[in-house]
Amino acid sequence: MTIASMSKAAALEIISWTYEPPYSMYNLENVPEQIEELLNGNYYVYHCPDGTVYGFFCYGHDAQVPGGQKDSVYKSDALDIGLGMNPIFTGQGYGQSFFQVGLHYGRETFEPNRFRLSVNRSNQRAINLYRKCNFVTVDRFNNPGPPKAEFLLMEEM
Repeated sequence: MTIASMSKAAALEIISWTYEPPYSMYNLENVPEQIEELLNGNYYVYHCPDGTVYGFFCYGHDAQVPGGQKDSVYKSDALDIGLGMNPIFTGQGYGQSFFQVGLHYGRETFEPNRFRLSVNRSNQRAINLYRKCNFVTVDRFNNPGPPKAEFLLMEEM
């Protein structure tokens, strides 16, 4: 598997992903603005050997949630990480190894002191994964949408 800068082909594949409830809040819209964001240089794609997009990572400002930015919760010097896994691979026990790949790539590329992430409070599966990877909740905030939800701010300890 390889990590590379996001390509237009990968971005188009990612916006076609459909997550089943309760994860459908992570479905992206097929609109030019969404494709432009994925292609802004801050997104990285993780490919399977056959070329299928396994998932993606983003770092820094693009990994932050607007509600958290509005509430000024992103205060420490931690590097924000965001990620999305192809729904054909979710729920099968691959999450921890996928997340570790993103952390490793981020460490090698950006050399952060530690990582931070924002996670929808309703996504207990992800929260459990992040806790297993030594992340703890340091704050909470509401995002006005989309998605309209409470988020946890977690940092690597």
